[in-house]
Amino acid sequence: MKFGHVQYPAITFCNLNPYKKSLVRLVPSVRDTMDVYENAKSRSKANNERKRGPDWRRKSSALSELRVLELFKDEIMQANEELMKGRTSSSLHHGNTLMESQQSKYNLKSPTKRVSKRQVNRLGANRVQTSTRRYEAIEAHCKCIGTADMECIRFESPPTSENAKCVCTYDREMNVAWPCFNASIWFNGECSSCFEDGQCEPAAEKGNIGASWPCMCRSRHSDLKPYCIGAPIQIRKLWTSVPDEDLQEIASSTITITTMTLTTPTTATTSPPASKDSRAPVINKNQSARVTAPETVKAMGFTGMTDGVAMLTRAKENLIFTMSALSETQRIALSHSKKEFIEMCSFNGKQCDIDVDFMLHVDPEFGNCFTFNWDKESNYTSSKAGPMYGIRILLFVNTSDYMATSESSGVRIAVHSPTDFPFPDIFGYSAPVGFASSFGLKKQVVKRLGAPYGDCETRKKMNSSWYIYADYDYNVEGCHRSCFQNLLVQQCGCGDPRFPVARGQKHCAAFNATARACLEGAILKIGDFHHVTEMQDCVCKEPCEHEAFSVTFSASKWPSGATDLGDCQGMTEDECEVYYSKNAAMVEVYYEQLNYELLKESEAYGLVNLLADVGGHLGLWLGFSVITIIECAVLVFDLITLCCKRRRERKELKQQSTSSLQNEKYQPTVTNA
Repeated sequence: MKFGHVQYPAITFCNLNPYKKSLVRLVPSVRDTMDVYENAKSRSKANNERKRGPDWRRKSSALSELRVLELFKDEIMQANEELMKGRTSSSLHHGNTLMESQQSKYNLKSPTKRVSKRQVNRLGANRVQTSTRRYEAIEAHCKCIGTADMECIRFESPPTSENAKCVCTYDREMNVAWPCFNASIWFNGECSSCFEDGQCEPAAEKGNIGASWPCMCRSRHSDLKPYCIGAPIQIRKLWTSVPDEDLQEIASSTITITTMTLTTPTTATTSPPASKDSRAPVINKNQSARVTAPETVKAMGFTGMTDGVAMLTRAKENLIFTMSALSETQRIALSHSKKEFIEMCSFNGKQCDIDVDFMLHVDPEFGNCFTFNWDKESNYTSSKAGPMYGIRILLFVNTSDYMATSESSGVRIAVHSPTDFPFPDIFGYSAPVGFASSFGLKKQVVKRLGAPYGDCETRKKMNSSWYIYADYDYNVEGCHRSCFQNLLVQQCGCGDPRFPVARGQKHCAAFNATARACLEGAILKIGDFHHVTEMQDCVCKEPCEHEAFSVTFSASKWPSGATDLGDCQGMTEDECEVYYSKNAAMVEVYYEQLNYELLKESEAYGLVNLLADVGGHLGLWLGFSVITIIECAVLVFDLITLCCKRRRERKELKQQSTSSLQNEKYQPTVTNA
């Protein structure tokens, strides 16, 4: 564990909506891509309505209610008898005929009997009192951004002008007015039937004899089926309360008004579109011929697809394909700018220089992203731990300009080294709008040994002829994607638009069915790009040195109502709070502690260890006195030599003694005369 000043990582911020809806419709290729998706979605909805009927949820609820009444008939009757004991016989009779009244209410004979289309259309045949409806049209104060067909942001306060008014669908049970649209897209008409909750079925043809119920309808696009609710006697205003006596007076009247004038800031209302079958898929006649071409439909992959989630995923993929054919400059122009996305920023308690501190990063999936602390030469350092001393940034996402392919509103962040590619699609974290999202960081530094001790990649920069992220340092994820992309280019002649291509190569075209079929077949065969190394000679080693960051997430409701927000010109404090809670996110990224974990490899037995061991052994031998041992050996040798010498001398002396005795015995004696 290392302590001290820790270098701050690079943080990449992206909008979950990659491109502006108001701009992409201006580009023919992108507009055609979205039209193919809208057509497929319209066909899927029409098919589902044919199979299940327009009121299948209501009918299913009625069948479930009747089934429960049958299963608990005895218990219900017994409970009613106990509750009604002592009351009039009419109340008791009501308890005995409860299930029969439910059958009469829904025109059902048994829980398994099929309800005909004629019965369904006449579920609301009796003219319903206004006070009993669940849904009604209500006038509210809104701020509408962009074109007239975009959803507006609603406020509780009274409108400041006529241009600030809109019409919302008010839910009496939930006490919520949503969604809200510009009054110019609402029109008065007649519907073929209206249900008890206030929703109506638009007439199949204008002027049809069966269309006898006055209603209010809205249509965001002239080629789509309008949404209708029963026309009120008098449209209410959300910012004023209606006394109970007024409601009773309204409830006692039948609906007789067939027209209603709306004060709008734009032109007159439009008429409802005519259609022979309200459940038939509606195709925009203004679409180009390429949208309905068989090759285009096949290339986009919506054939036989009915699930809405699967279709949306496919539409996102098609959008990436289409955008890959545009130049980087064109893609940048279709996405949000730095000034639009980043409103406020501070680091280490000091104000950021947004123009200098953030660098543009164009991502295939998220469009324009912006990286903080991108310059490794002037890397930022955290002096203290905690949220106040990291980066605190206010990001404005503008949900009113979101595309149909954007499922959720918020931002995407990726934490990485300044020299690494961010990879926000797999290594990113999402932060929702209306919350202050806090990301606590812990840093880990890994240092590995190269050959001959280990097998890691020592090079920082790779050859751009095969490594598709050549402007960044080597990364295992980038290596896997490079191998995967190069294999696809070899097999199909074009690459996957989710990833960059090597120099001199191109991506597969969105409207080319042959190229996309080849691409899908190759991907199906290969599988995940992390397994591509098993199929070709492509080795992705771990880098010898890299940084990793662990992230912990927490969130709190934002804004609090007491903080100073951004551009709220012409709004009250409450309106500004609602506006930012739906369109902005506060993000904090900081170190939890000013230390980092260092994992370092070292050789198990090196030259230094060898020299140390040799010296230790020498010291052992010298300490044991080898010279003394040699002297002892010499002494023993001398003793043995001396003993042998003395023994030999004794033997020689003995031999001499024996020889002299023999000579004396045999020597003759000489006498003197």
